[in-house]
Amino acid sequence: MRNKEISFRKPLSGGRRWPVLASALLAIAASCVGDNQPPSEPLDTELAELMDDGALPAGLEGADMTTPPPRPRSCFGGTSGPLMPLPIGTSSFFGSDGGVAVGFPGVSGTMPPPANMGIASPVAAEPASPGFDAGVPMPIGDEQPGPASDGGSPINFDGDTGGSEPDFDNGGIGPFFGDGSFDAGGAGGQDPSCASQPIAFWQFDDCNTSNTELSDSAVSFAQGHPAFRSVDVTCTADQTTGQATHLAGVEDIVYAPDQPDFSLADGVTIAAWIKPDELDGVRTLFRKRDDGTSAFALVLNDDSLQFVIHLSNRRFRSVSVPGIKAGNWTHVAATYDGQVAKVYLNGQQAAQRKVIGQLSRGAGPLLMGNDINGRRFQGDIDDVWFNTLAAPPDTILQLTCLPQLPTGTVTPMVSDAVQAGTPVTYQFVITNNNSASCQPITLQASAGGQPGFTVDPHFTMIGPIASGETNTTPVVVTSGDDTDPGPYPISFDAFSLDNIGGLVQEQAQYVVAEPIGCHVSSARELTIRDVSVVDDPIRTSLDGPADDPRTGAWTFGRLMQRLAPSDDKGPDVAENMLRSFLSPQTINTFNVDPRPNMNSLVLSRWPRTADGKLDLVRAPMRLLAIVNRLDLKDLTKNKAGEGRIVFGVLHPGGSPMEFTVIFEYLLPARSEDDFNAWANKFQALQALPFPSEDYNVALQAITDSFSMRGALASGVNGSSLIDVRTNEIALSAVWQLREFHLSPATGFLAPATLFDTPDSSFNRSDTLGQFINANEADIIAERFDVPATFNDMPLEAGAVFNRLDVWSAPGTNNPLARHKFSLNTCNGCHGGETNTQFLQIFPRVPGQPSRLAAFLTGEDVRDRFDGTLRHFNELGRRRTLLQAVVCGP
Repeated sequence: MRNKEISFRKPLSGGRRWPVLASALLAIAASCVGDNQPPSEPLDTELAELMDDGALPAGLEGADMTTPPPRPRSCFGGTSGPLMPLPIGTSSFFGSDGGVAVGFPGVSGTMPPPANMGIASPVAAEPASPGFDAGVPMPIGDEQPGPASDGGSPINFDGDTGGSEPDFDNGGIGPFFGDGSFDAGGAGGQDPSCASQPIAFWQFDDCNTSNTELSDSAVSFAQGHPAFRSVDVTCTADQTTGQATHLAGVEDIVYAPDQPDFSLADGVTIAAWIKPDELDGVRTLFRKRDDGTSAFALVLNDDSLQFVIHLSNRRFRSVSVPGIKAGNWTHVAATYDGQVAKVYLNGQQAAQRKVIGQLSRGAGPLLMGNDINGRRFQGDIDDVWFNTLAAPPDTILQLTCLPQLPTGTVTPMVSDAVQAGTPVTYQFVITNNNSASCQPITLQASAGGQPGFTVDPHFTMIGPIASGETNTTPVVVTSGDDTDPGPYPISFDAFSLDNIGGLVQEQAQYVVAEPIGCHVSSARELTIRDVSVVDDPIRTSLDGPADDPRTGAWTFGRLMQRLAPSDDKGPDVAENMLRSFLSPQTINTFNVDPRPNMNSLVLSRWPRTADGKLDLVRAPMRLLAIVNRLDLKDLTKNKAGEGRIVFGVLHPGGSPMEFTVIFEYLLPARSEDDFNAWANKFQALQALPFPSEDYNVALQAITDSFSMRGALASGVNGSSLIDVRTNEIALSAVWQLREFHLSPATGFLAPATLFDTPDSSFNRSDTLGQFINANEADIIAERFDVPATFNDMPLEAGAVFNRLDVWSAPGTNNPLARHKFSLNTCNGCHGGETNTQFLQIFPRVPGQPSRLAAFLTGEDVRDRFDGTLRHFNELGRRRTLLQAVVCGP
């Protein structure tokens, strides 16, 4: 509907015109329905005037055809199912008086009600009336004047409770609605708990400026019964953390279209929070339309809350209570169960009146905050709760609950510095901040440490916690025995399992002290990723003074210059490597398909200098870590180990891609003394203040010694570079690893085979099983290399996809050999063998260190072939090896 099409008018001065027969029937019914008043008592004209609401605009009246989702089965009359369409065709449109007109096609025979359908009137197997032609309008309150043209019997449309014929109008209590649905909500014996379950609950927390629809939260599995606000109704803050609606303009209104399960035959409950701006005269809070009048209305009458009901005998009855105050939030509610009408203020019953009868059907929409006669409530409305049964007092009280987010604290926030492996007990305290009328809350709590830590309990239930009360849960956290010194965050979370509550998130620190005596620090000597290093303002930027040896020492651009034939060739070497992704490659006879997004995501966005070359000063790369791999010592290859510098590729705006580039350098050594010299250089870093410029100067001296041109006289371009490796999923849908070597022929980086990784076509092959069995001892000792060929077949891969792979082969003799082989391949180490999600060192944002995979810091992984549970702590393993060198046994 167009909201501005609603027009309001003054209250009617005259009564409505009712058919003679209908009036006579109502007079008879009045003798059976009342509130201890004589049957001859005249109608209360003042209440009739208050309830009068004229004719709705067609758009608003017509918005009642939405089919609702099924409610819980126990909340229908008897053992009925959900609302179902009529098994005969219907057409529906609006009569001149605003009522619904229906037409039925001519049918004959009998029309039994659906099986197990709880209904108000006993109409089983009653003859259907064959006399109505399709689409013939029948205004509400009229009946067919005489037999139809095909000889059918007349059908009563007056909405009475007598007679044996079923009512087919929107005002009766029979089993059918004029909108084409069965009324399953009749007096068929509902589950009493249904009185505490709303048919609709409009909390208005989704109120926003871009949409006029307001969702129904009574159901979470379907759309429910949406309400709508006129465009000028504004969204405002409620008493807690949500939204309410604010009505200020003369035409402001909120309404819910009529629904098939909005029948009022069994009663009604309407409840909400209100905050009036003004209190003068009659102002509509809620009214359920009923053909120009109202089935019920909850209004403000000056400072009183007044509940008026319209009985099916056309009488009006009222109950009211004073005490509403302008500018204050007040919870108001009204119920009627066919016996007693009650009103509540702030969850407490404030008044009641015995009224025996039945409400009118109420065929129109539920209006909130206004009516067609312009009796507008001015102020805020929130949390509208509606049911077609009378809710019990305890339910009304619970509706006054003001939920507040629970809060939590953890003590200690920072533990004392303890030796690795020491248990520390934390107290996780949760406070329920809800108002007193709220139910106790129960929460699912969890605590999590770093990989290699144990947390007891890891998951637990907390509660129930009454409003205003607290609960304290002890949680014992223990680091791994080989955990590095330093602070480690421990997270504490609790999530409410009730409708009231929220998420509590707290964090504490577990501090591991420096070990006593000589030791190796992973953070300072093995995988260095502290922001004082990776965000060093001089060494990670090429914008500094050209004559300062620190400028750009740890940048992608400087490393490219140093490994190139000359500094000016650095941009060409970088672009040549990256452009190889754009064309098919054949490496060791294996085809490597292009990754076209290298151009659109990287090369086309890379800033360029005036001569068109890649601008290495503004290279989209971010330093992630500097890594010591002395554990890869192999003096038979003149190798003390490797030094590695790891970068993450960036989007143009500086956000990280899932794309890493690793420079891997040889640490040359011909003897144990050479190896020890490298070990002592890294060990000496620990004696320096950290973080500090002194530390960074010493670290740069180490990285320069292996990355400078001339670091290895026998190397291509005098470089000690072993390879550049990439690991990315940014360029396509599957992770891929590639490797590049300096070509002796060109001095440029060229695609090469992947170290120790066969082509993926060999996985689960007999050939791979033969290789593992033939090299079993060396593989277990981790001193093997995958050759370029095996049995005269190309073996080593040109590139490999990473699908969380685990390498295996039929006929492998030793499960440990299979594991060690898989562990030392690129995609095995970065995949399923270590339960790693592709990256060991993750991309980062400035000011934050890179996150490490659990394989590095500590995890348990079960072998998927032989079930062996293996503990990985790669940094702990490397630390132990280096510590034996620098500290002795």
